[in-house]
Amino acid sequence: AGYSFIGGGKGNTGTTTSTFSSIVGGDSNFHNISSHSFIGGGRNNTVKSSVQASILGGAENTLDTANSSFIGSGVYNVISGSSTQSIIVGGQENLVSVSDNSFIGSGYDNSINSSSYAIILGGTHNTISNFSNSSVIGGGVYNSITGSNNYLSVISGGKNNAIIKECGFIGGGGGGGYLGPYLTNFGNTVTGR
Repeated sequence: AGYSFIGGGKGNTGTTTSTFSSIVGGDSNFHNISSHSFIGGGRNNTVKSSVQASILGGAENTLDTANSSFIGSGVYNVISGSSTQSIIVGGQENLVSVSDNSFIGSGYDNSINSSSYAIILGGTHNTISNFSNSSVIGGGVYNSITGSNNYLSVISGGKNNAIIKECGFIGGGGGGGYLGPYLTNFGNTVTGR
């Protein structure tokens, strides 16, 4: 790998098409067709087809066509699909795909798909998708912000809540609040304009 560095560890490799990239340590980490990228340690982490991308540690984490993106730690976390400047701090099986400038803090099986400037702080099985740009899920379980061009929506937490149109807000609770445009739900109370 041109002008690249492998400091130590075991079984770490980089292809000749990876340039100016570093693997500091760990086990079986891999750089492939990447430039100016970094893997700190961990096991079986991969930076592929990415520029200025970094994985600090963890196991089985992947940056694939994820320029200027970052995975801190955790297991089986993925940023892919031409997602740029996106971050997964940790957790397990979290995914950012085709989403620029998006963020997952932690949790399990959370995903941001085709939604830029989206945030999931934590929780389990939460989803932001289908061009729900600039939307936020704070935490909870099985919450979703979906629908075509569903932007500027927020679910603070709770369980089984969903927003299917733009500019909705669910404060918490459970039992499935399905909201349309410009509506607000605090638990089971729905108000709107």
